[in-house]
Amino acid sequence: MSTEIKTNYIFKGFGFGVLLPMVKFKTNSRNIKTLDIDMEELKDKVADYLLTHKYAYSGAMLNFMREYMSLSTRDLASVLGVSQQTISNWEKDKKHESVPMSSFQRIMLVMRLKQFIFGKKETVINETIQNSQDILSEYNEDPLILDDLYQTGS
Repeated sequence: MSTEIKTNYIFKGFGFGVLLPMVKFKTNSRNIKTLDIDMEELKDKVADYLLTHKYAYSGAMLNFMREYMSLSTRDLASVLGVSQQTISNWEKDKKHESVPMSSFQRIMLVMRLKQFIFGKKETVINETIQNSQDILSEYNEDPLILDDLYQTGS
């Protein structure tokens, strides 16, 4: 299996472009190239980025957020105060265009996404606390890695 590194790769697997400053590709024995990336971590970072995205959301972004939060179209329609058909239309017909959301709807979506993200982080924190007896007692001198501190936008 060989490895290839690419810089400034645009990942389009969510239906919209996400610029990844550096990625690794693995080539397996059948000569098939795949991204060597933790998809759950990527989804978490994209969702976190969308919280403060200053532009209108596209239908693809709306679909990503809905699926990330494990919401049905009916659930999201209830959050935004629109019909289920409206959500379906936005996700399908406005895939690469601005979704015509009101400020209130956007706030409701962002608040729901924020709750979901913090809920995921709280779960990890609680698991760490529960497993605290497994934490090593020696100090590790390795620097903390803040890999998304200088993240470039998508």
